[in-house]
Amino acid sequence: MKNSKSKSAVKENVNVEATVEAPKVNIVKQIPMKKASPGRPVNKNSVRQIRLADIAERKENGTFGRTGRPINPNSVNQAKVRATAERVANGEVITRGRPIDKTSARQVFLDDIAERKANGTYKLGRPAGTKNKVVEIVEEADMIEMSEQTVD
Repeated sequence: MKNSKSKSAVKENVNVEATVEAPKVNIVKQIPMKKASPGRPVNKNSVRQIRLADIAERKENGTFGRTGRPINPNSVNQAKVRATAERVANGEVITRGRPIDKTSARQVFLDDIAERKANGTYKLGRPAGTKNKVVEIVEEADMIEMSEQTVD
């Protein structure tokens, strides 16, 4: 009976704790603070800072770019580039790499395979009779084993 009384006492304590009000919170004004710059101060007159400022200015103007070898518009390579650009603009298909020799043995073989695939006469996989040969060999081995068993 003591157990039943103690359980009811615990339930009463739970109800009392549930009615406790939350404490009031005071709102404090936040004062803006100055940002502290991390690291040591920057010397604006240093060679590095002058160079970085120049790069930033050229990027804004659009004059900052690759500083590689300049393009010679009269070179043979630039003439080829212009010619291919014109051919592409006219709708021509540009091929790359070495041209294919249609009379070579490999190309003749590939054309033959493509023709047989189109006709439906090209077959993949093993030749037709291999499964039967395997079965026949297994049957012969079984017959030999059986004959050895009868001899004993």
